Amino acid sequence: MIELFQAIVTAYRTGMSHSAWYGEAEQSATPPYAVVSSVAVIPEDIFSTKIDDVSIQINIYDVSSTSCFAKLAACKTIFDKTTLAVTSHYAVILKRELVVAPIQDGDNKWMAVVGYNCLLQKT
Repeated sequence: MIELFQAIVTAYRTGMSHSAWYGEAEQSATPPYAVVSSVAVIPEDIFSTKIDDVSIQINIYDVSSTSCFAKLAACKTIFDKTTLAVTSHYAVILKRELVVAPIQDGDNKWMAVVGYNCLLQKT
């Protein structure tokens, strides 16, 4: 699964031109940045198929609600109905399932959330 998250973080960094991490951000991170995390993983070979089903969440952080909305829209453009290349799988298809509009967190940063369901067909 780490290959999936590396592909998502790389696509995000390339498309957005700012930092992204898997799991949690560096302690010294300053907005704008994103954190990609796994929400749920359905076991491999369920019902004898060779498809992995993974739910991921991308938390986007920025300094204002306006810029956070813009980054949320750009993120959706990058990943909506996208197919990524991952070494151990034929194809990774991302389907958006969740969007949470920007809210202000306790550190005076704004955070938006977008969630995707990833279907991976194994090689």
